[in-house]
Amino acid sequence: MLEEKGLAGEDKAVFVQLKEDLAGDLEERINAAILGALPADKMAQFEKLLDGEKAKEIQEFFAKNIPNLNEITALEMLNFRKTYLSTI
Repeated sequence: MLEEKGLAGEDKAVFVQLKEDLAGDLEERINAAILGALPADKMAQFEKLLDGEKAKEIQEFFAKNIPNLNEITALEMLNFRKTYLSTI
């Protein structure tokens, strides 16, 4: 996406930082979309998992409790790309 945005010619260090920033922004948007799709009655259970900080268990929890998790993730990625490329 950075190349499509015309930022491929940036200094290597700047390009690496842009890439990291972009990945972080995308991760935040995906996480927000996933949390928005989580049934309200599962939120307390999710919060307990957060206390343990076990990434694999959290991923399994979402997969079990959000039937269309892959679709939500893919849609958010597409929306992020569209938004990013349409801004100046």
